Amino acid sequence: MYDFALVLMIAQHSQKVRLDSLIVVVSRGSANIGFASLQDPREYLPFLRALRELPEFLQRHKIDDYLSRHVSALRNLSQAGPEHFEEALDYTKKHGLFGVALEAYGSDEEKYRTVLEANAEDLFEKSKYAEAGLRELSVLSSLPFETRLTIAA
Repeated sequence: MYDFALVLMIAQHSQKVRLDSLIVVVSRGSANIGFASLQDPREYLPFLRALRELPEFLQRHKIDDYLSRHVSALRNLSQAGPEHFEEALDYTKKHGLFGVALEAYGSDEEKYRTVLEANAEDLFEKSKYAEAGLRELSVLSSLPFETRLTIAA
């Protein structure tokens, strides 16, 4: 079953499919989606089938990514579960969304620290050394005192 709201969101924002070409047939709680357009079904049906197999937050991530709504896509990916953290970190680096990632992972100390480190590396690569140093200090200050002593030695 397709999530009606997600498919409708695609139809509303996509440049390829107009909202008036969307046909939705609701029966027994499920929505069957079709497009009344000149567009070849081979273009959009694989995308919808792939979405159907994904959990809710991954569906939303894929749709937001498709629509270039990167902030929302990252938030949905962060809610998809801890097993998707590496993917979320890669997405953060690709789109430069470190502030959003820090906000999303603020409650998980280890993941928060990992995002801070990635942000420091990104700033260093962009020759923003002062900002990179401040991020590294933030990472160090979030570590337990004993760990800081070990790093300093």
